[in-house]
Amino acid sequence: MTAVPRNAQPAAPASVPASKALLRQAILTAASRLFAANGFAGTSLQNIADEIGVTRPALYYYFRSKDEILASLVEDITIGALKRSAQIEARSSNSPTASLRQMVMAQARWIMQHPLEFRVLLRTENYLSDKAKAVQDTAKRGILTAFARIIEAGVAKGEFRPVDPHMAALALLGMCNWSAFWFSSDGRKSADEIAETMAEMAVNSIRPARENGKDAGNLSALLAQWREDIDIFEKVAAKP
Repeated sequence: MTAVPRNAQPAAPASVPASKALLRQAILTAASRLFAANGFAGTSLQNIADEIGVTRPALYYYFRSKDEILASLVEDITIGALKRSAQIEARSSNSPTASLRQMVMAQARWIMQHPLEFRVLLRTENYLSDKAKAVQDTAKRGILTAFARIIEAGVAKGEFRPVDPHMAALALLGMCNWSAFWFSSDGRKSADEIAETMAEMAVNSIRPARENGKDAGNLSALLAQWREDIDIFEKVAAKP
């Protein structure tokens, strides 16, 4: 009998569908569902195999451990979100306002397309391997930085109020991320409709007061605008 190398991948069982991508996605979806319901520690590979009706050897063909499944979720979900933000930021023809609107829409839509996976990643970060945690942290920082740079560019061009770009980016991302906990595909609004509403709210929240429809003839509005203009002047004047 010919010896099989110890670290060789097991052969794909006959029951595996022709499309490996479909089964891989089914494993990730089932694992996310079980992690959310029973916790990472309370879920075994056998539980995942049973959930989708395959044997453990079939599961091993794709993932050797729960750690590998979590690492794959990081790659598919968090890095997927980073790529979308980076692509939008790279479109130099866009104004900061247009870029921010598109980035919020893309982030919110991506989260609402994968709400379960996002919830699982938020709750299981402590279980990530050092390598997967580093990838996760790098991707999250990349998304935050992309948002902050767009906001900073908008402030410099006068499209946005003189907000702190980092804090504003955190607030907008928090709004998007929270949708993973309340969005329902059976709700009265679709993911696209909600994403568009979020994008409009995000842009309006940091626009100068005069662009948000405030009555220019109202004394209080004028005073608020003057204060805002003074803030802008002081911010610019303070730069070397």
